[in-house]
Amino acid sequence: MIVWYVVLALFEKVPAFLVSLVRDSSDAIIPAGRNSSSGFPVGSMDPRIETSPGKSGRAIGSPGAVGGATKDRADVQALLSDGGGANVVDLKGAVVGGPGQLVLDRAGVALVNGVVSCDGGLAIRAEGCALEHVTITGVTGDDSVALDIVASRFRATECSVTKNAGYGVQMAGPISAELVACDVAKNGMHGIYAGGGAQVLLDQCKVHQNKDLGVLADDRGTMVTIMNGEVTGNHGTGLRATEGAHVTLTGLTLTRNTGPTGNGIMADGAGTNVEMNRGKITRNGGCGVIATDGARVNLKDLERLGFNQSHQVWAAGKDTVVQVLGREVSGRLEDNTAQMLQIGSQKDAALRVQDGAAVAVSCAMIGSPSAKVARVSGTNSRAEVTKCLIVDTAEAVFSDPIYNTKTFYDERERSGVEGPGADAEPIVSPPRTPKKNPGN
Repeated sequence: MIVWYVVLALFEKVPAFLVSLVRDSSDAIIPAGRNSSSGFPVGSMDPRIETSPGKSGRAIGSPGAVGGATKDRADVQALLSDGGGANVVDLKGAVVGGPGQLVLDRAGVALVNGVVSCDGGLAIRAEGCALEHVTITGVTGDDSVALDIVASRFRATECSVTKNAGYGVQMAGPISAELVACDVAKNGMHGIYAGGGAQVLLDQCKVHQNKDLGVLADDRGTMVTIMNGEVTGNHGTGLRATEGAHVTLTGLTLTRNTGPTGNGIMADGAGTNVEMNRGKITRNGGCGVIATDGARVNLKDLERLGFNQSHQVWAAGKDTVVQVLGREVSGRLEDNTAQMLQIGSQKDAALRVQDGAAVAVSCAMIGSPSAKVARVSGTNSRAEVTKCLIVDTAEAVFSDPIYNTKTFYDERERSGVEGPGADAEPIVSPPRTPKKNPGN
């Protein structure tokens, strides 16, 4: 590969993005080259998430002040449960410690400006409660929950849930909750769990370096919306939707989630649906996107879907559908690469389709060794590519552009031979993850 880089660098007419593909030194699959008309603009990885000071949107009233360096849980609990009518308990930078769980059990109360370090964490049990500028840390127990939310109309603004032994945030049951500009990191299990029909909004949040999944959306009726955030560096899949959950992502970056199951997105089960508009899925330890068992994934106007260690899209199972729609271009594809979605890998085919699944990609630049677009096996499995430019990352050349729809299928199926194609391989699915019950 180093030889290729040296050779290619000598020729000004070779598109610069091919040099970058060979040396793999940029997060862009196809960075801008010497000729701007033939390269993609370089995007920045790990962009800083700009946030503005959070506003809880409630009347402050008469705050119940705590203050001091350390406060016992029981003393703070008395203010939260009664508080003499105050709807805001201001910790004034204090650390709340001690055994047991701190509970917001009075409707409309807000806890602000401090640290909760009780070994049982913090629970939200009454409607309309809020947290602002609160850190929750040091919760013990492998099966514990640091922030357990089982009441509706909850909002956390600029809070941190970090370095806890078990789960970071749990939102379970028919509730509504918002996390705005929050940081969920370095917890011993999933960063965030939403299930049981919860309606959840994550806005400008960063979920990173948790020891299992970043975000898990579980159960039919659960709806999770994530906007303008980052899910990175988790030791498992960045975002997983399962058992009929619906997830909508806008402007999200999923990157550097690690391990063989460190996929960007995983969706499994009939009725499960993931919609993503804009954003990046790149440099994850597994696949970019996995969809199985009847799940549906729709990706639109992404900036990048590439350099994930395995396939960029892997779909398996009857009724499983993945659609990837890039930005529409007019004219010659070679003249519009700066507008096209980047999909690519240096290791394997970009698309893997099996067991009756379907994948459709349009308006993209697809790069893979030997220009292999898809590995397809199994009856009724299909990969369709429309208005795409194919790149051979091993030979550093374009192949013929595909303007009309081209379908890739299992060659053995067409020839009438029984069984999967010669390139078939079993799908590797992460084990089912344990679910937390409300109130645990």
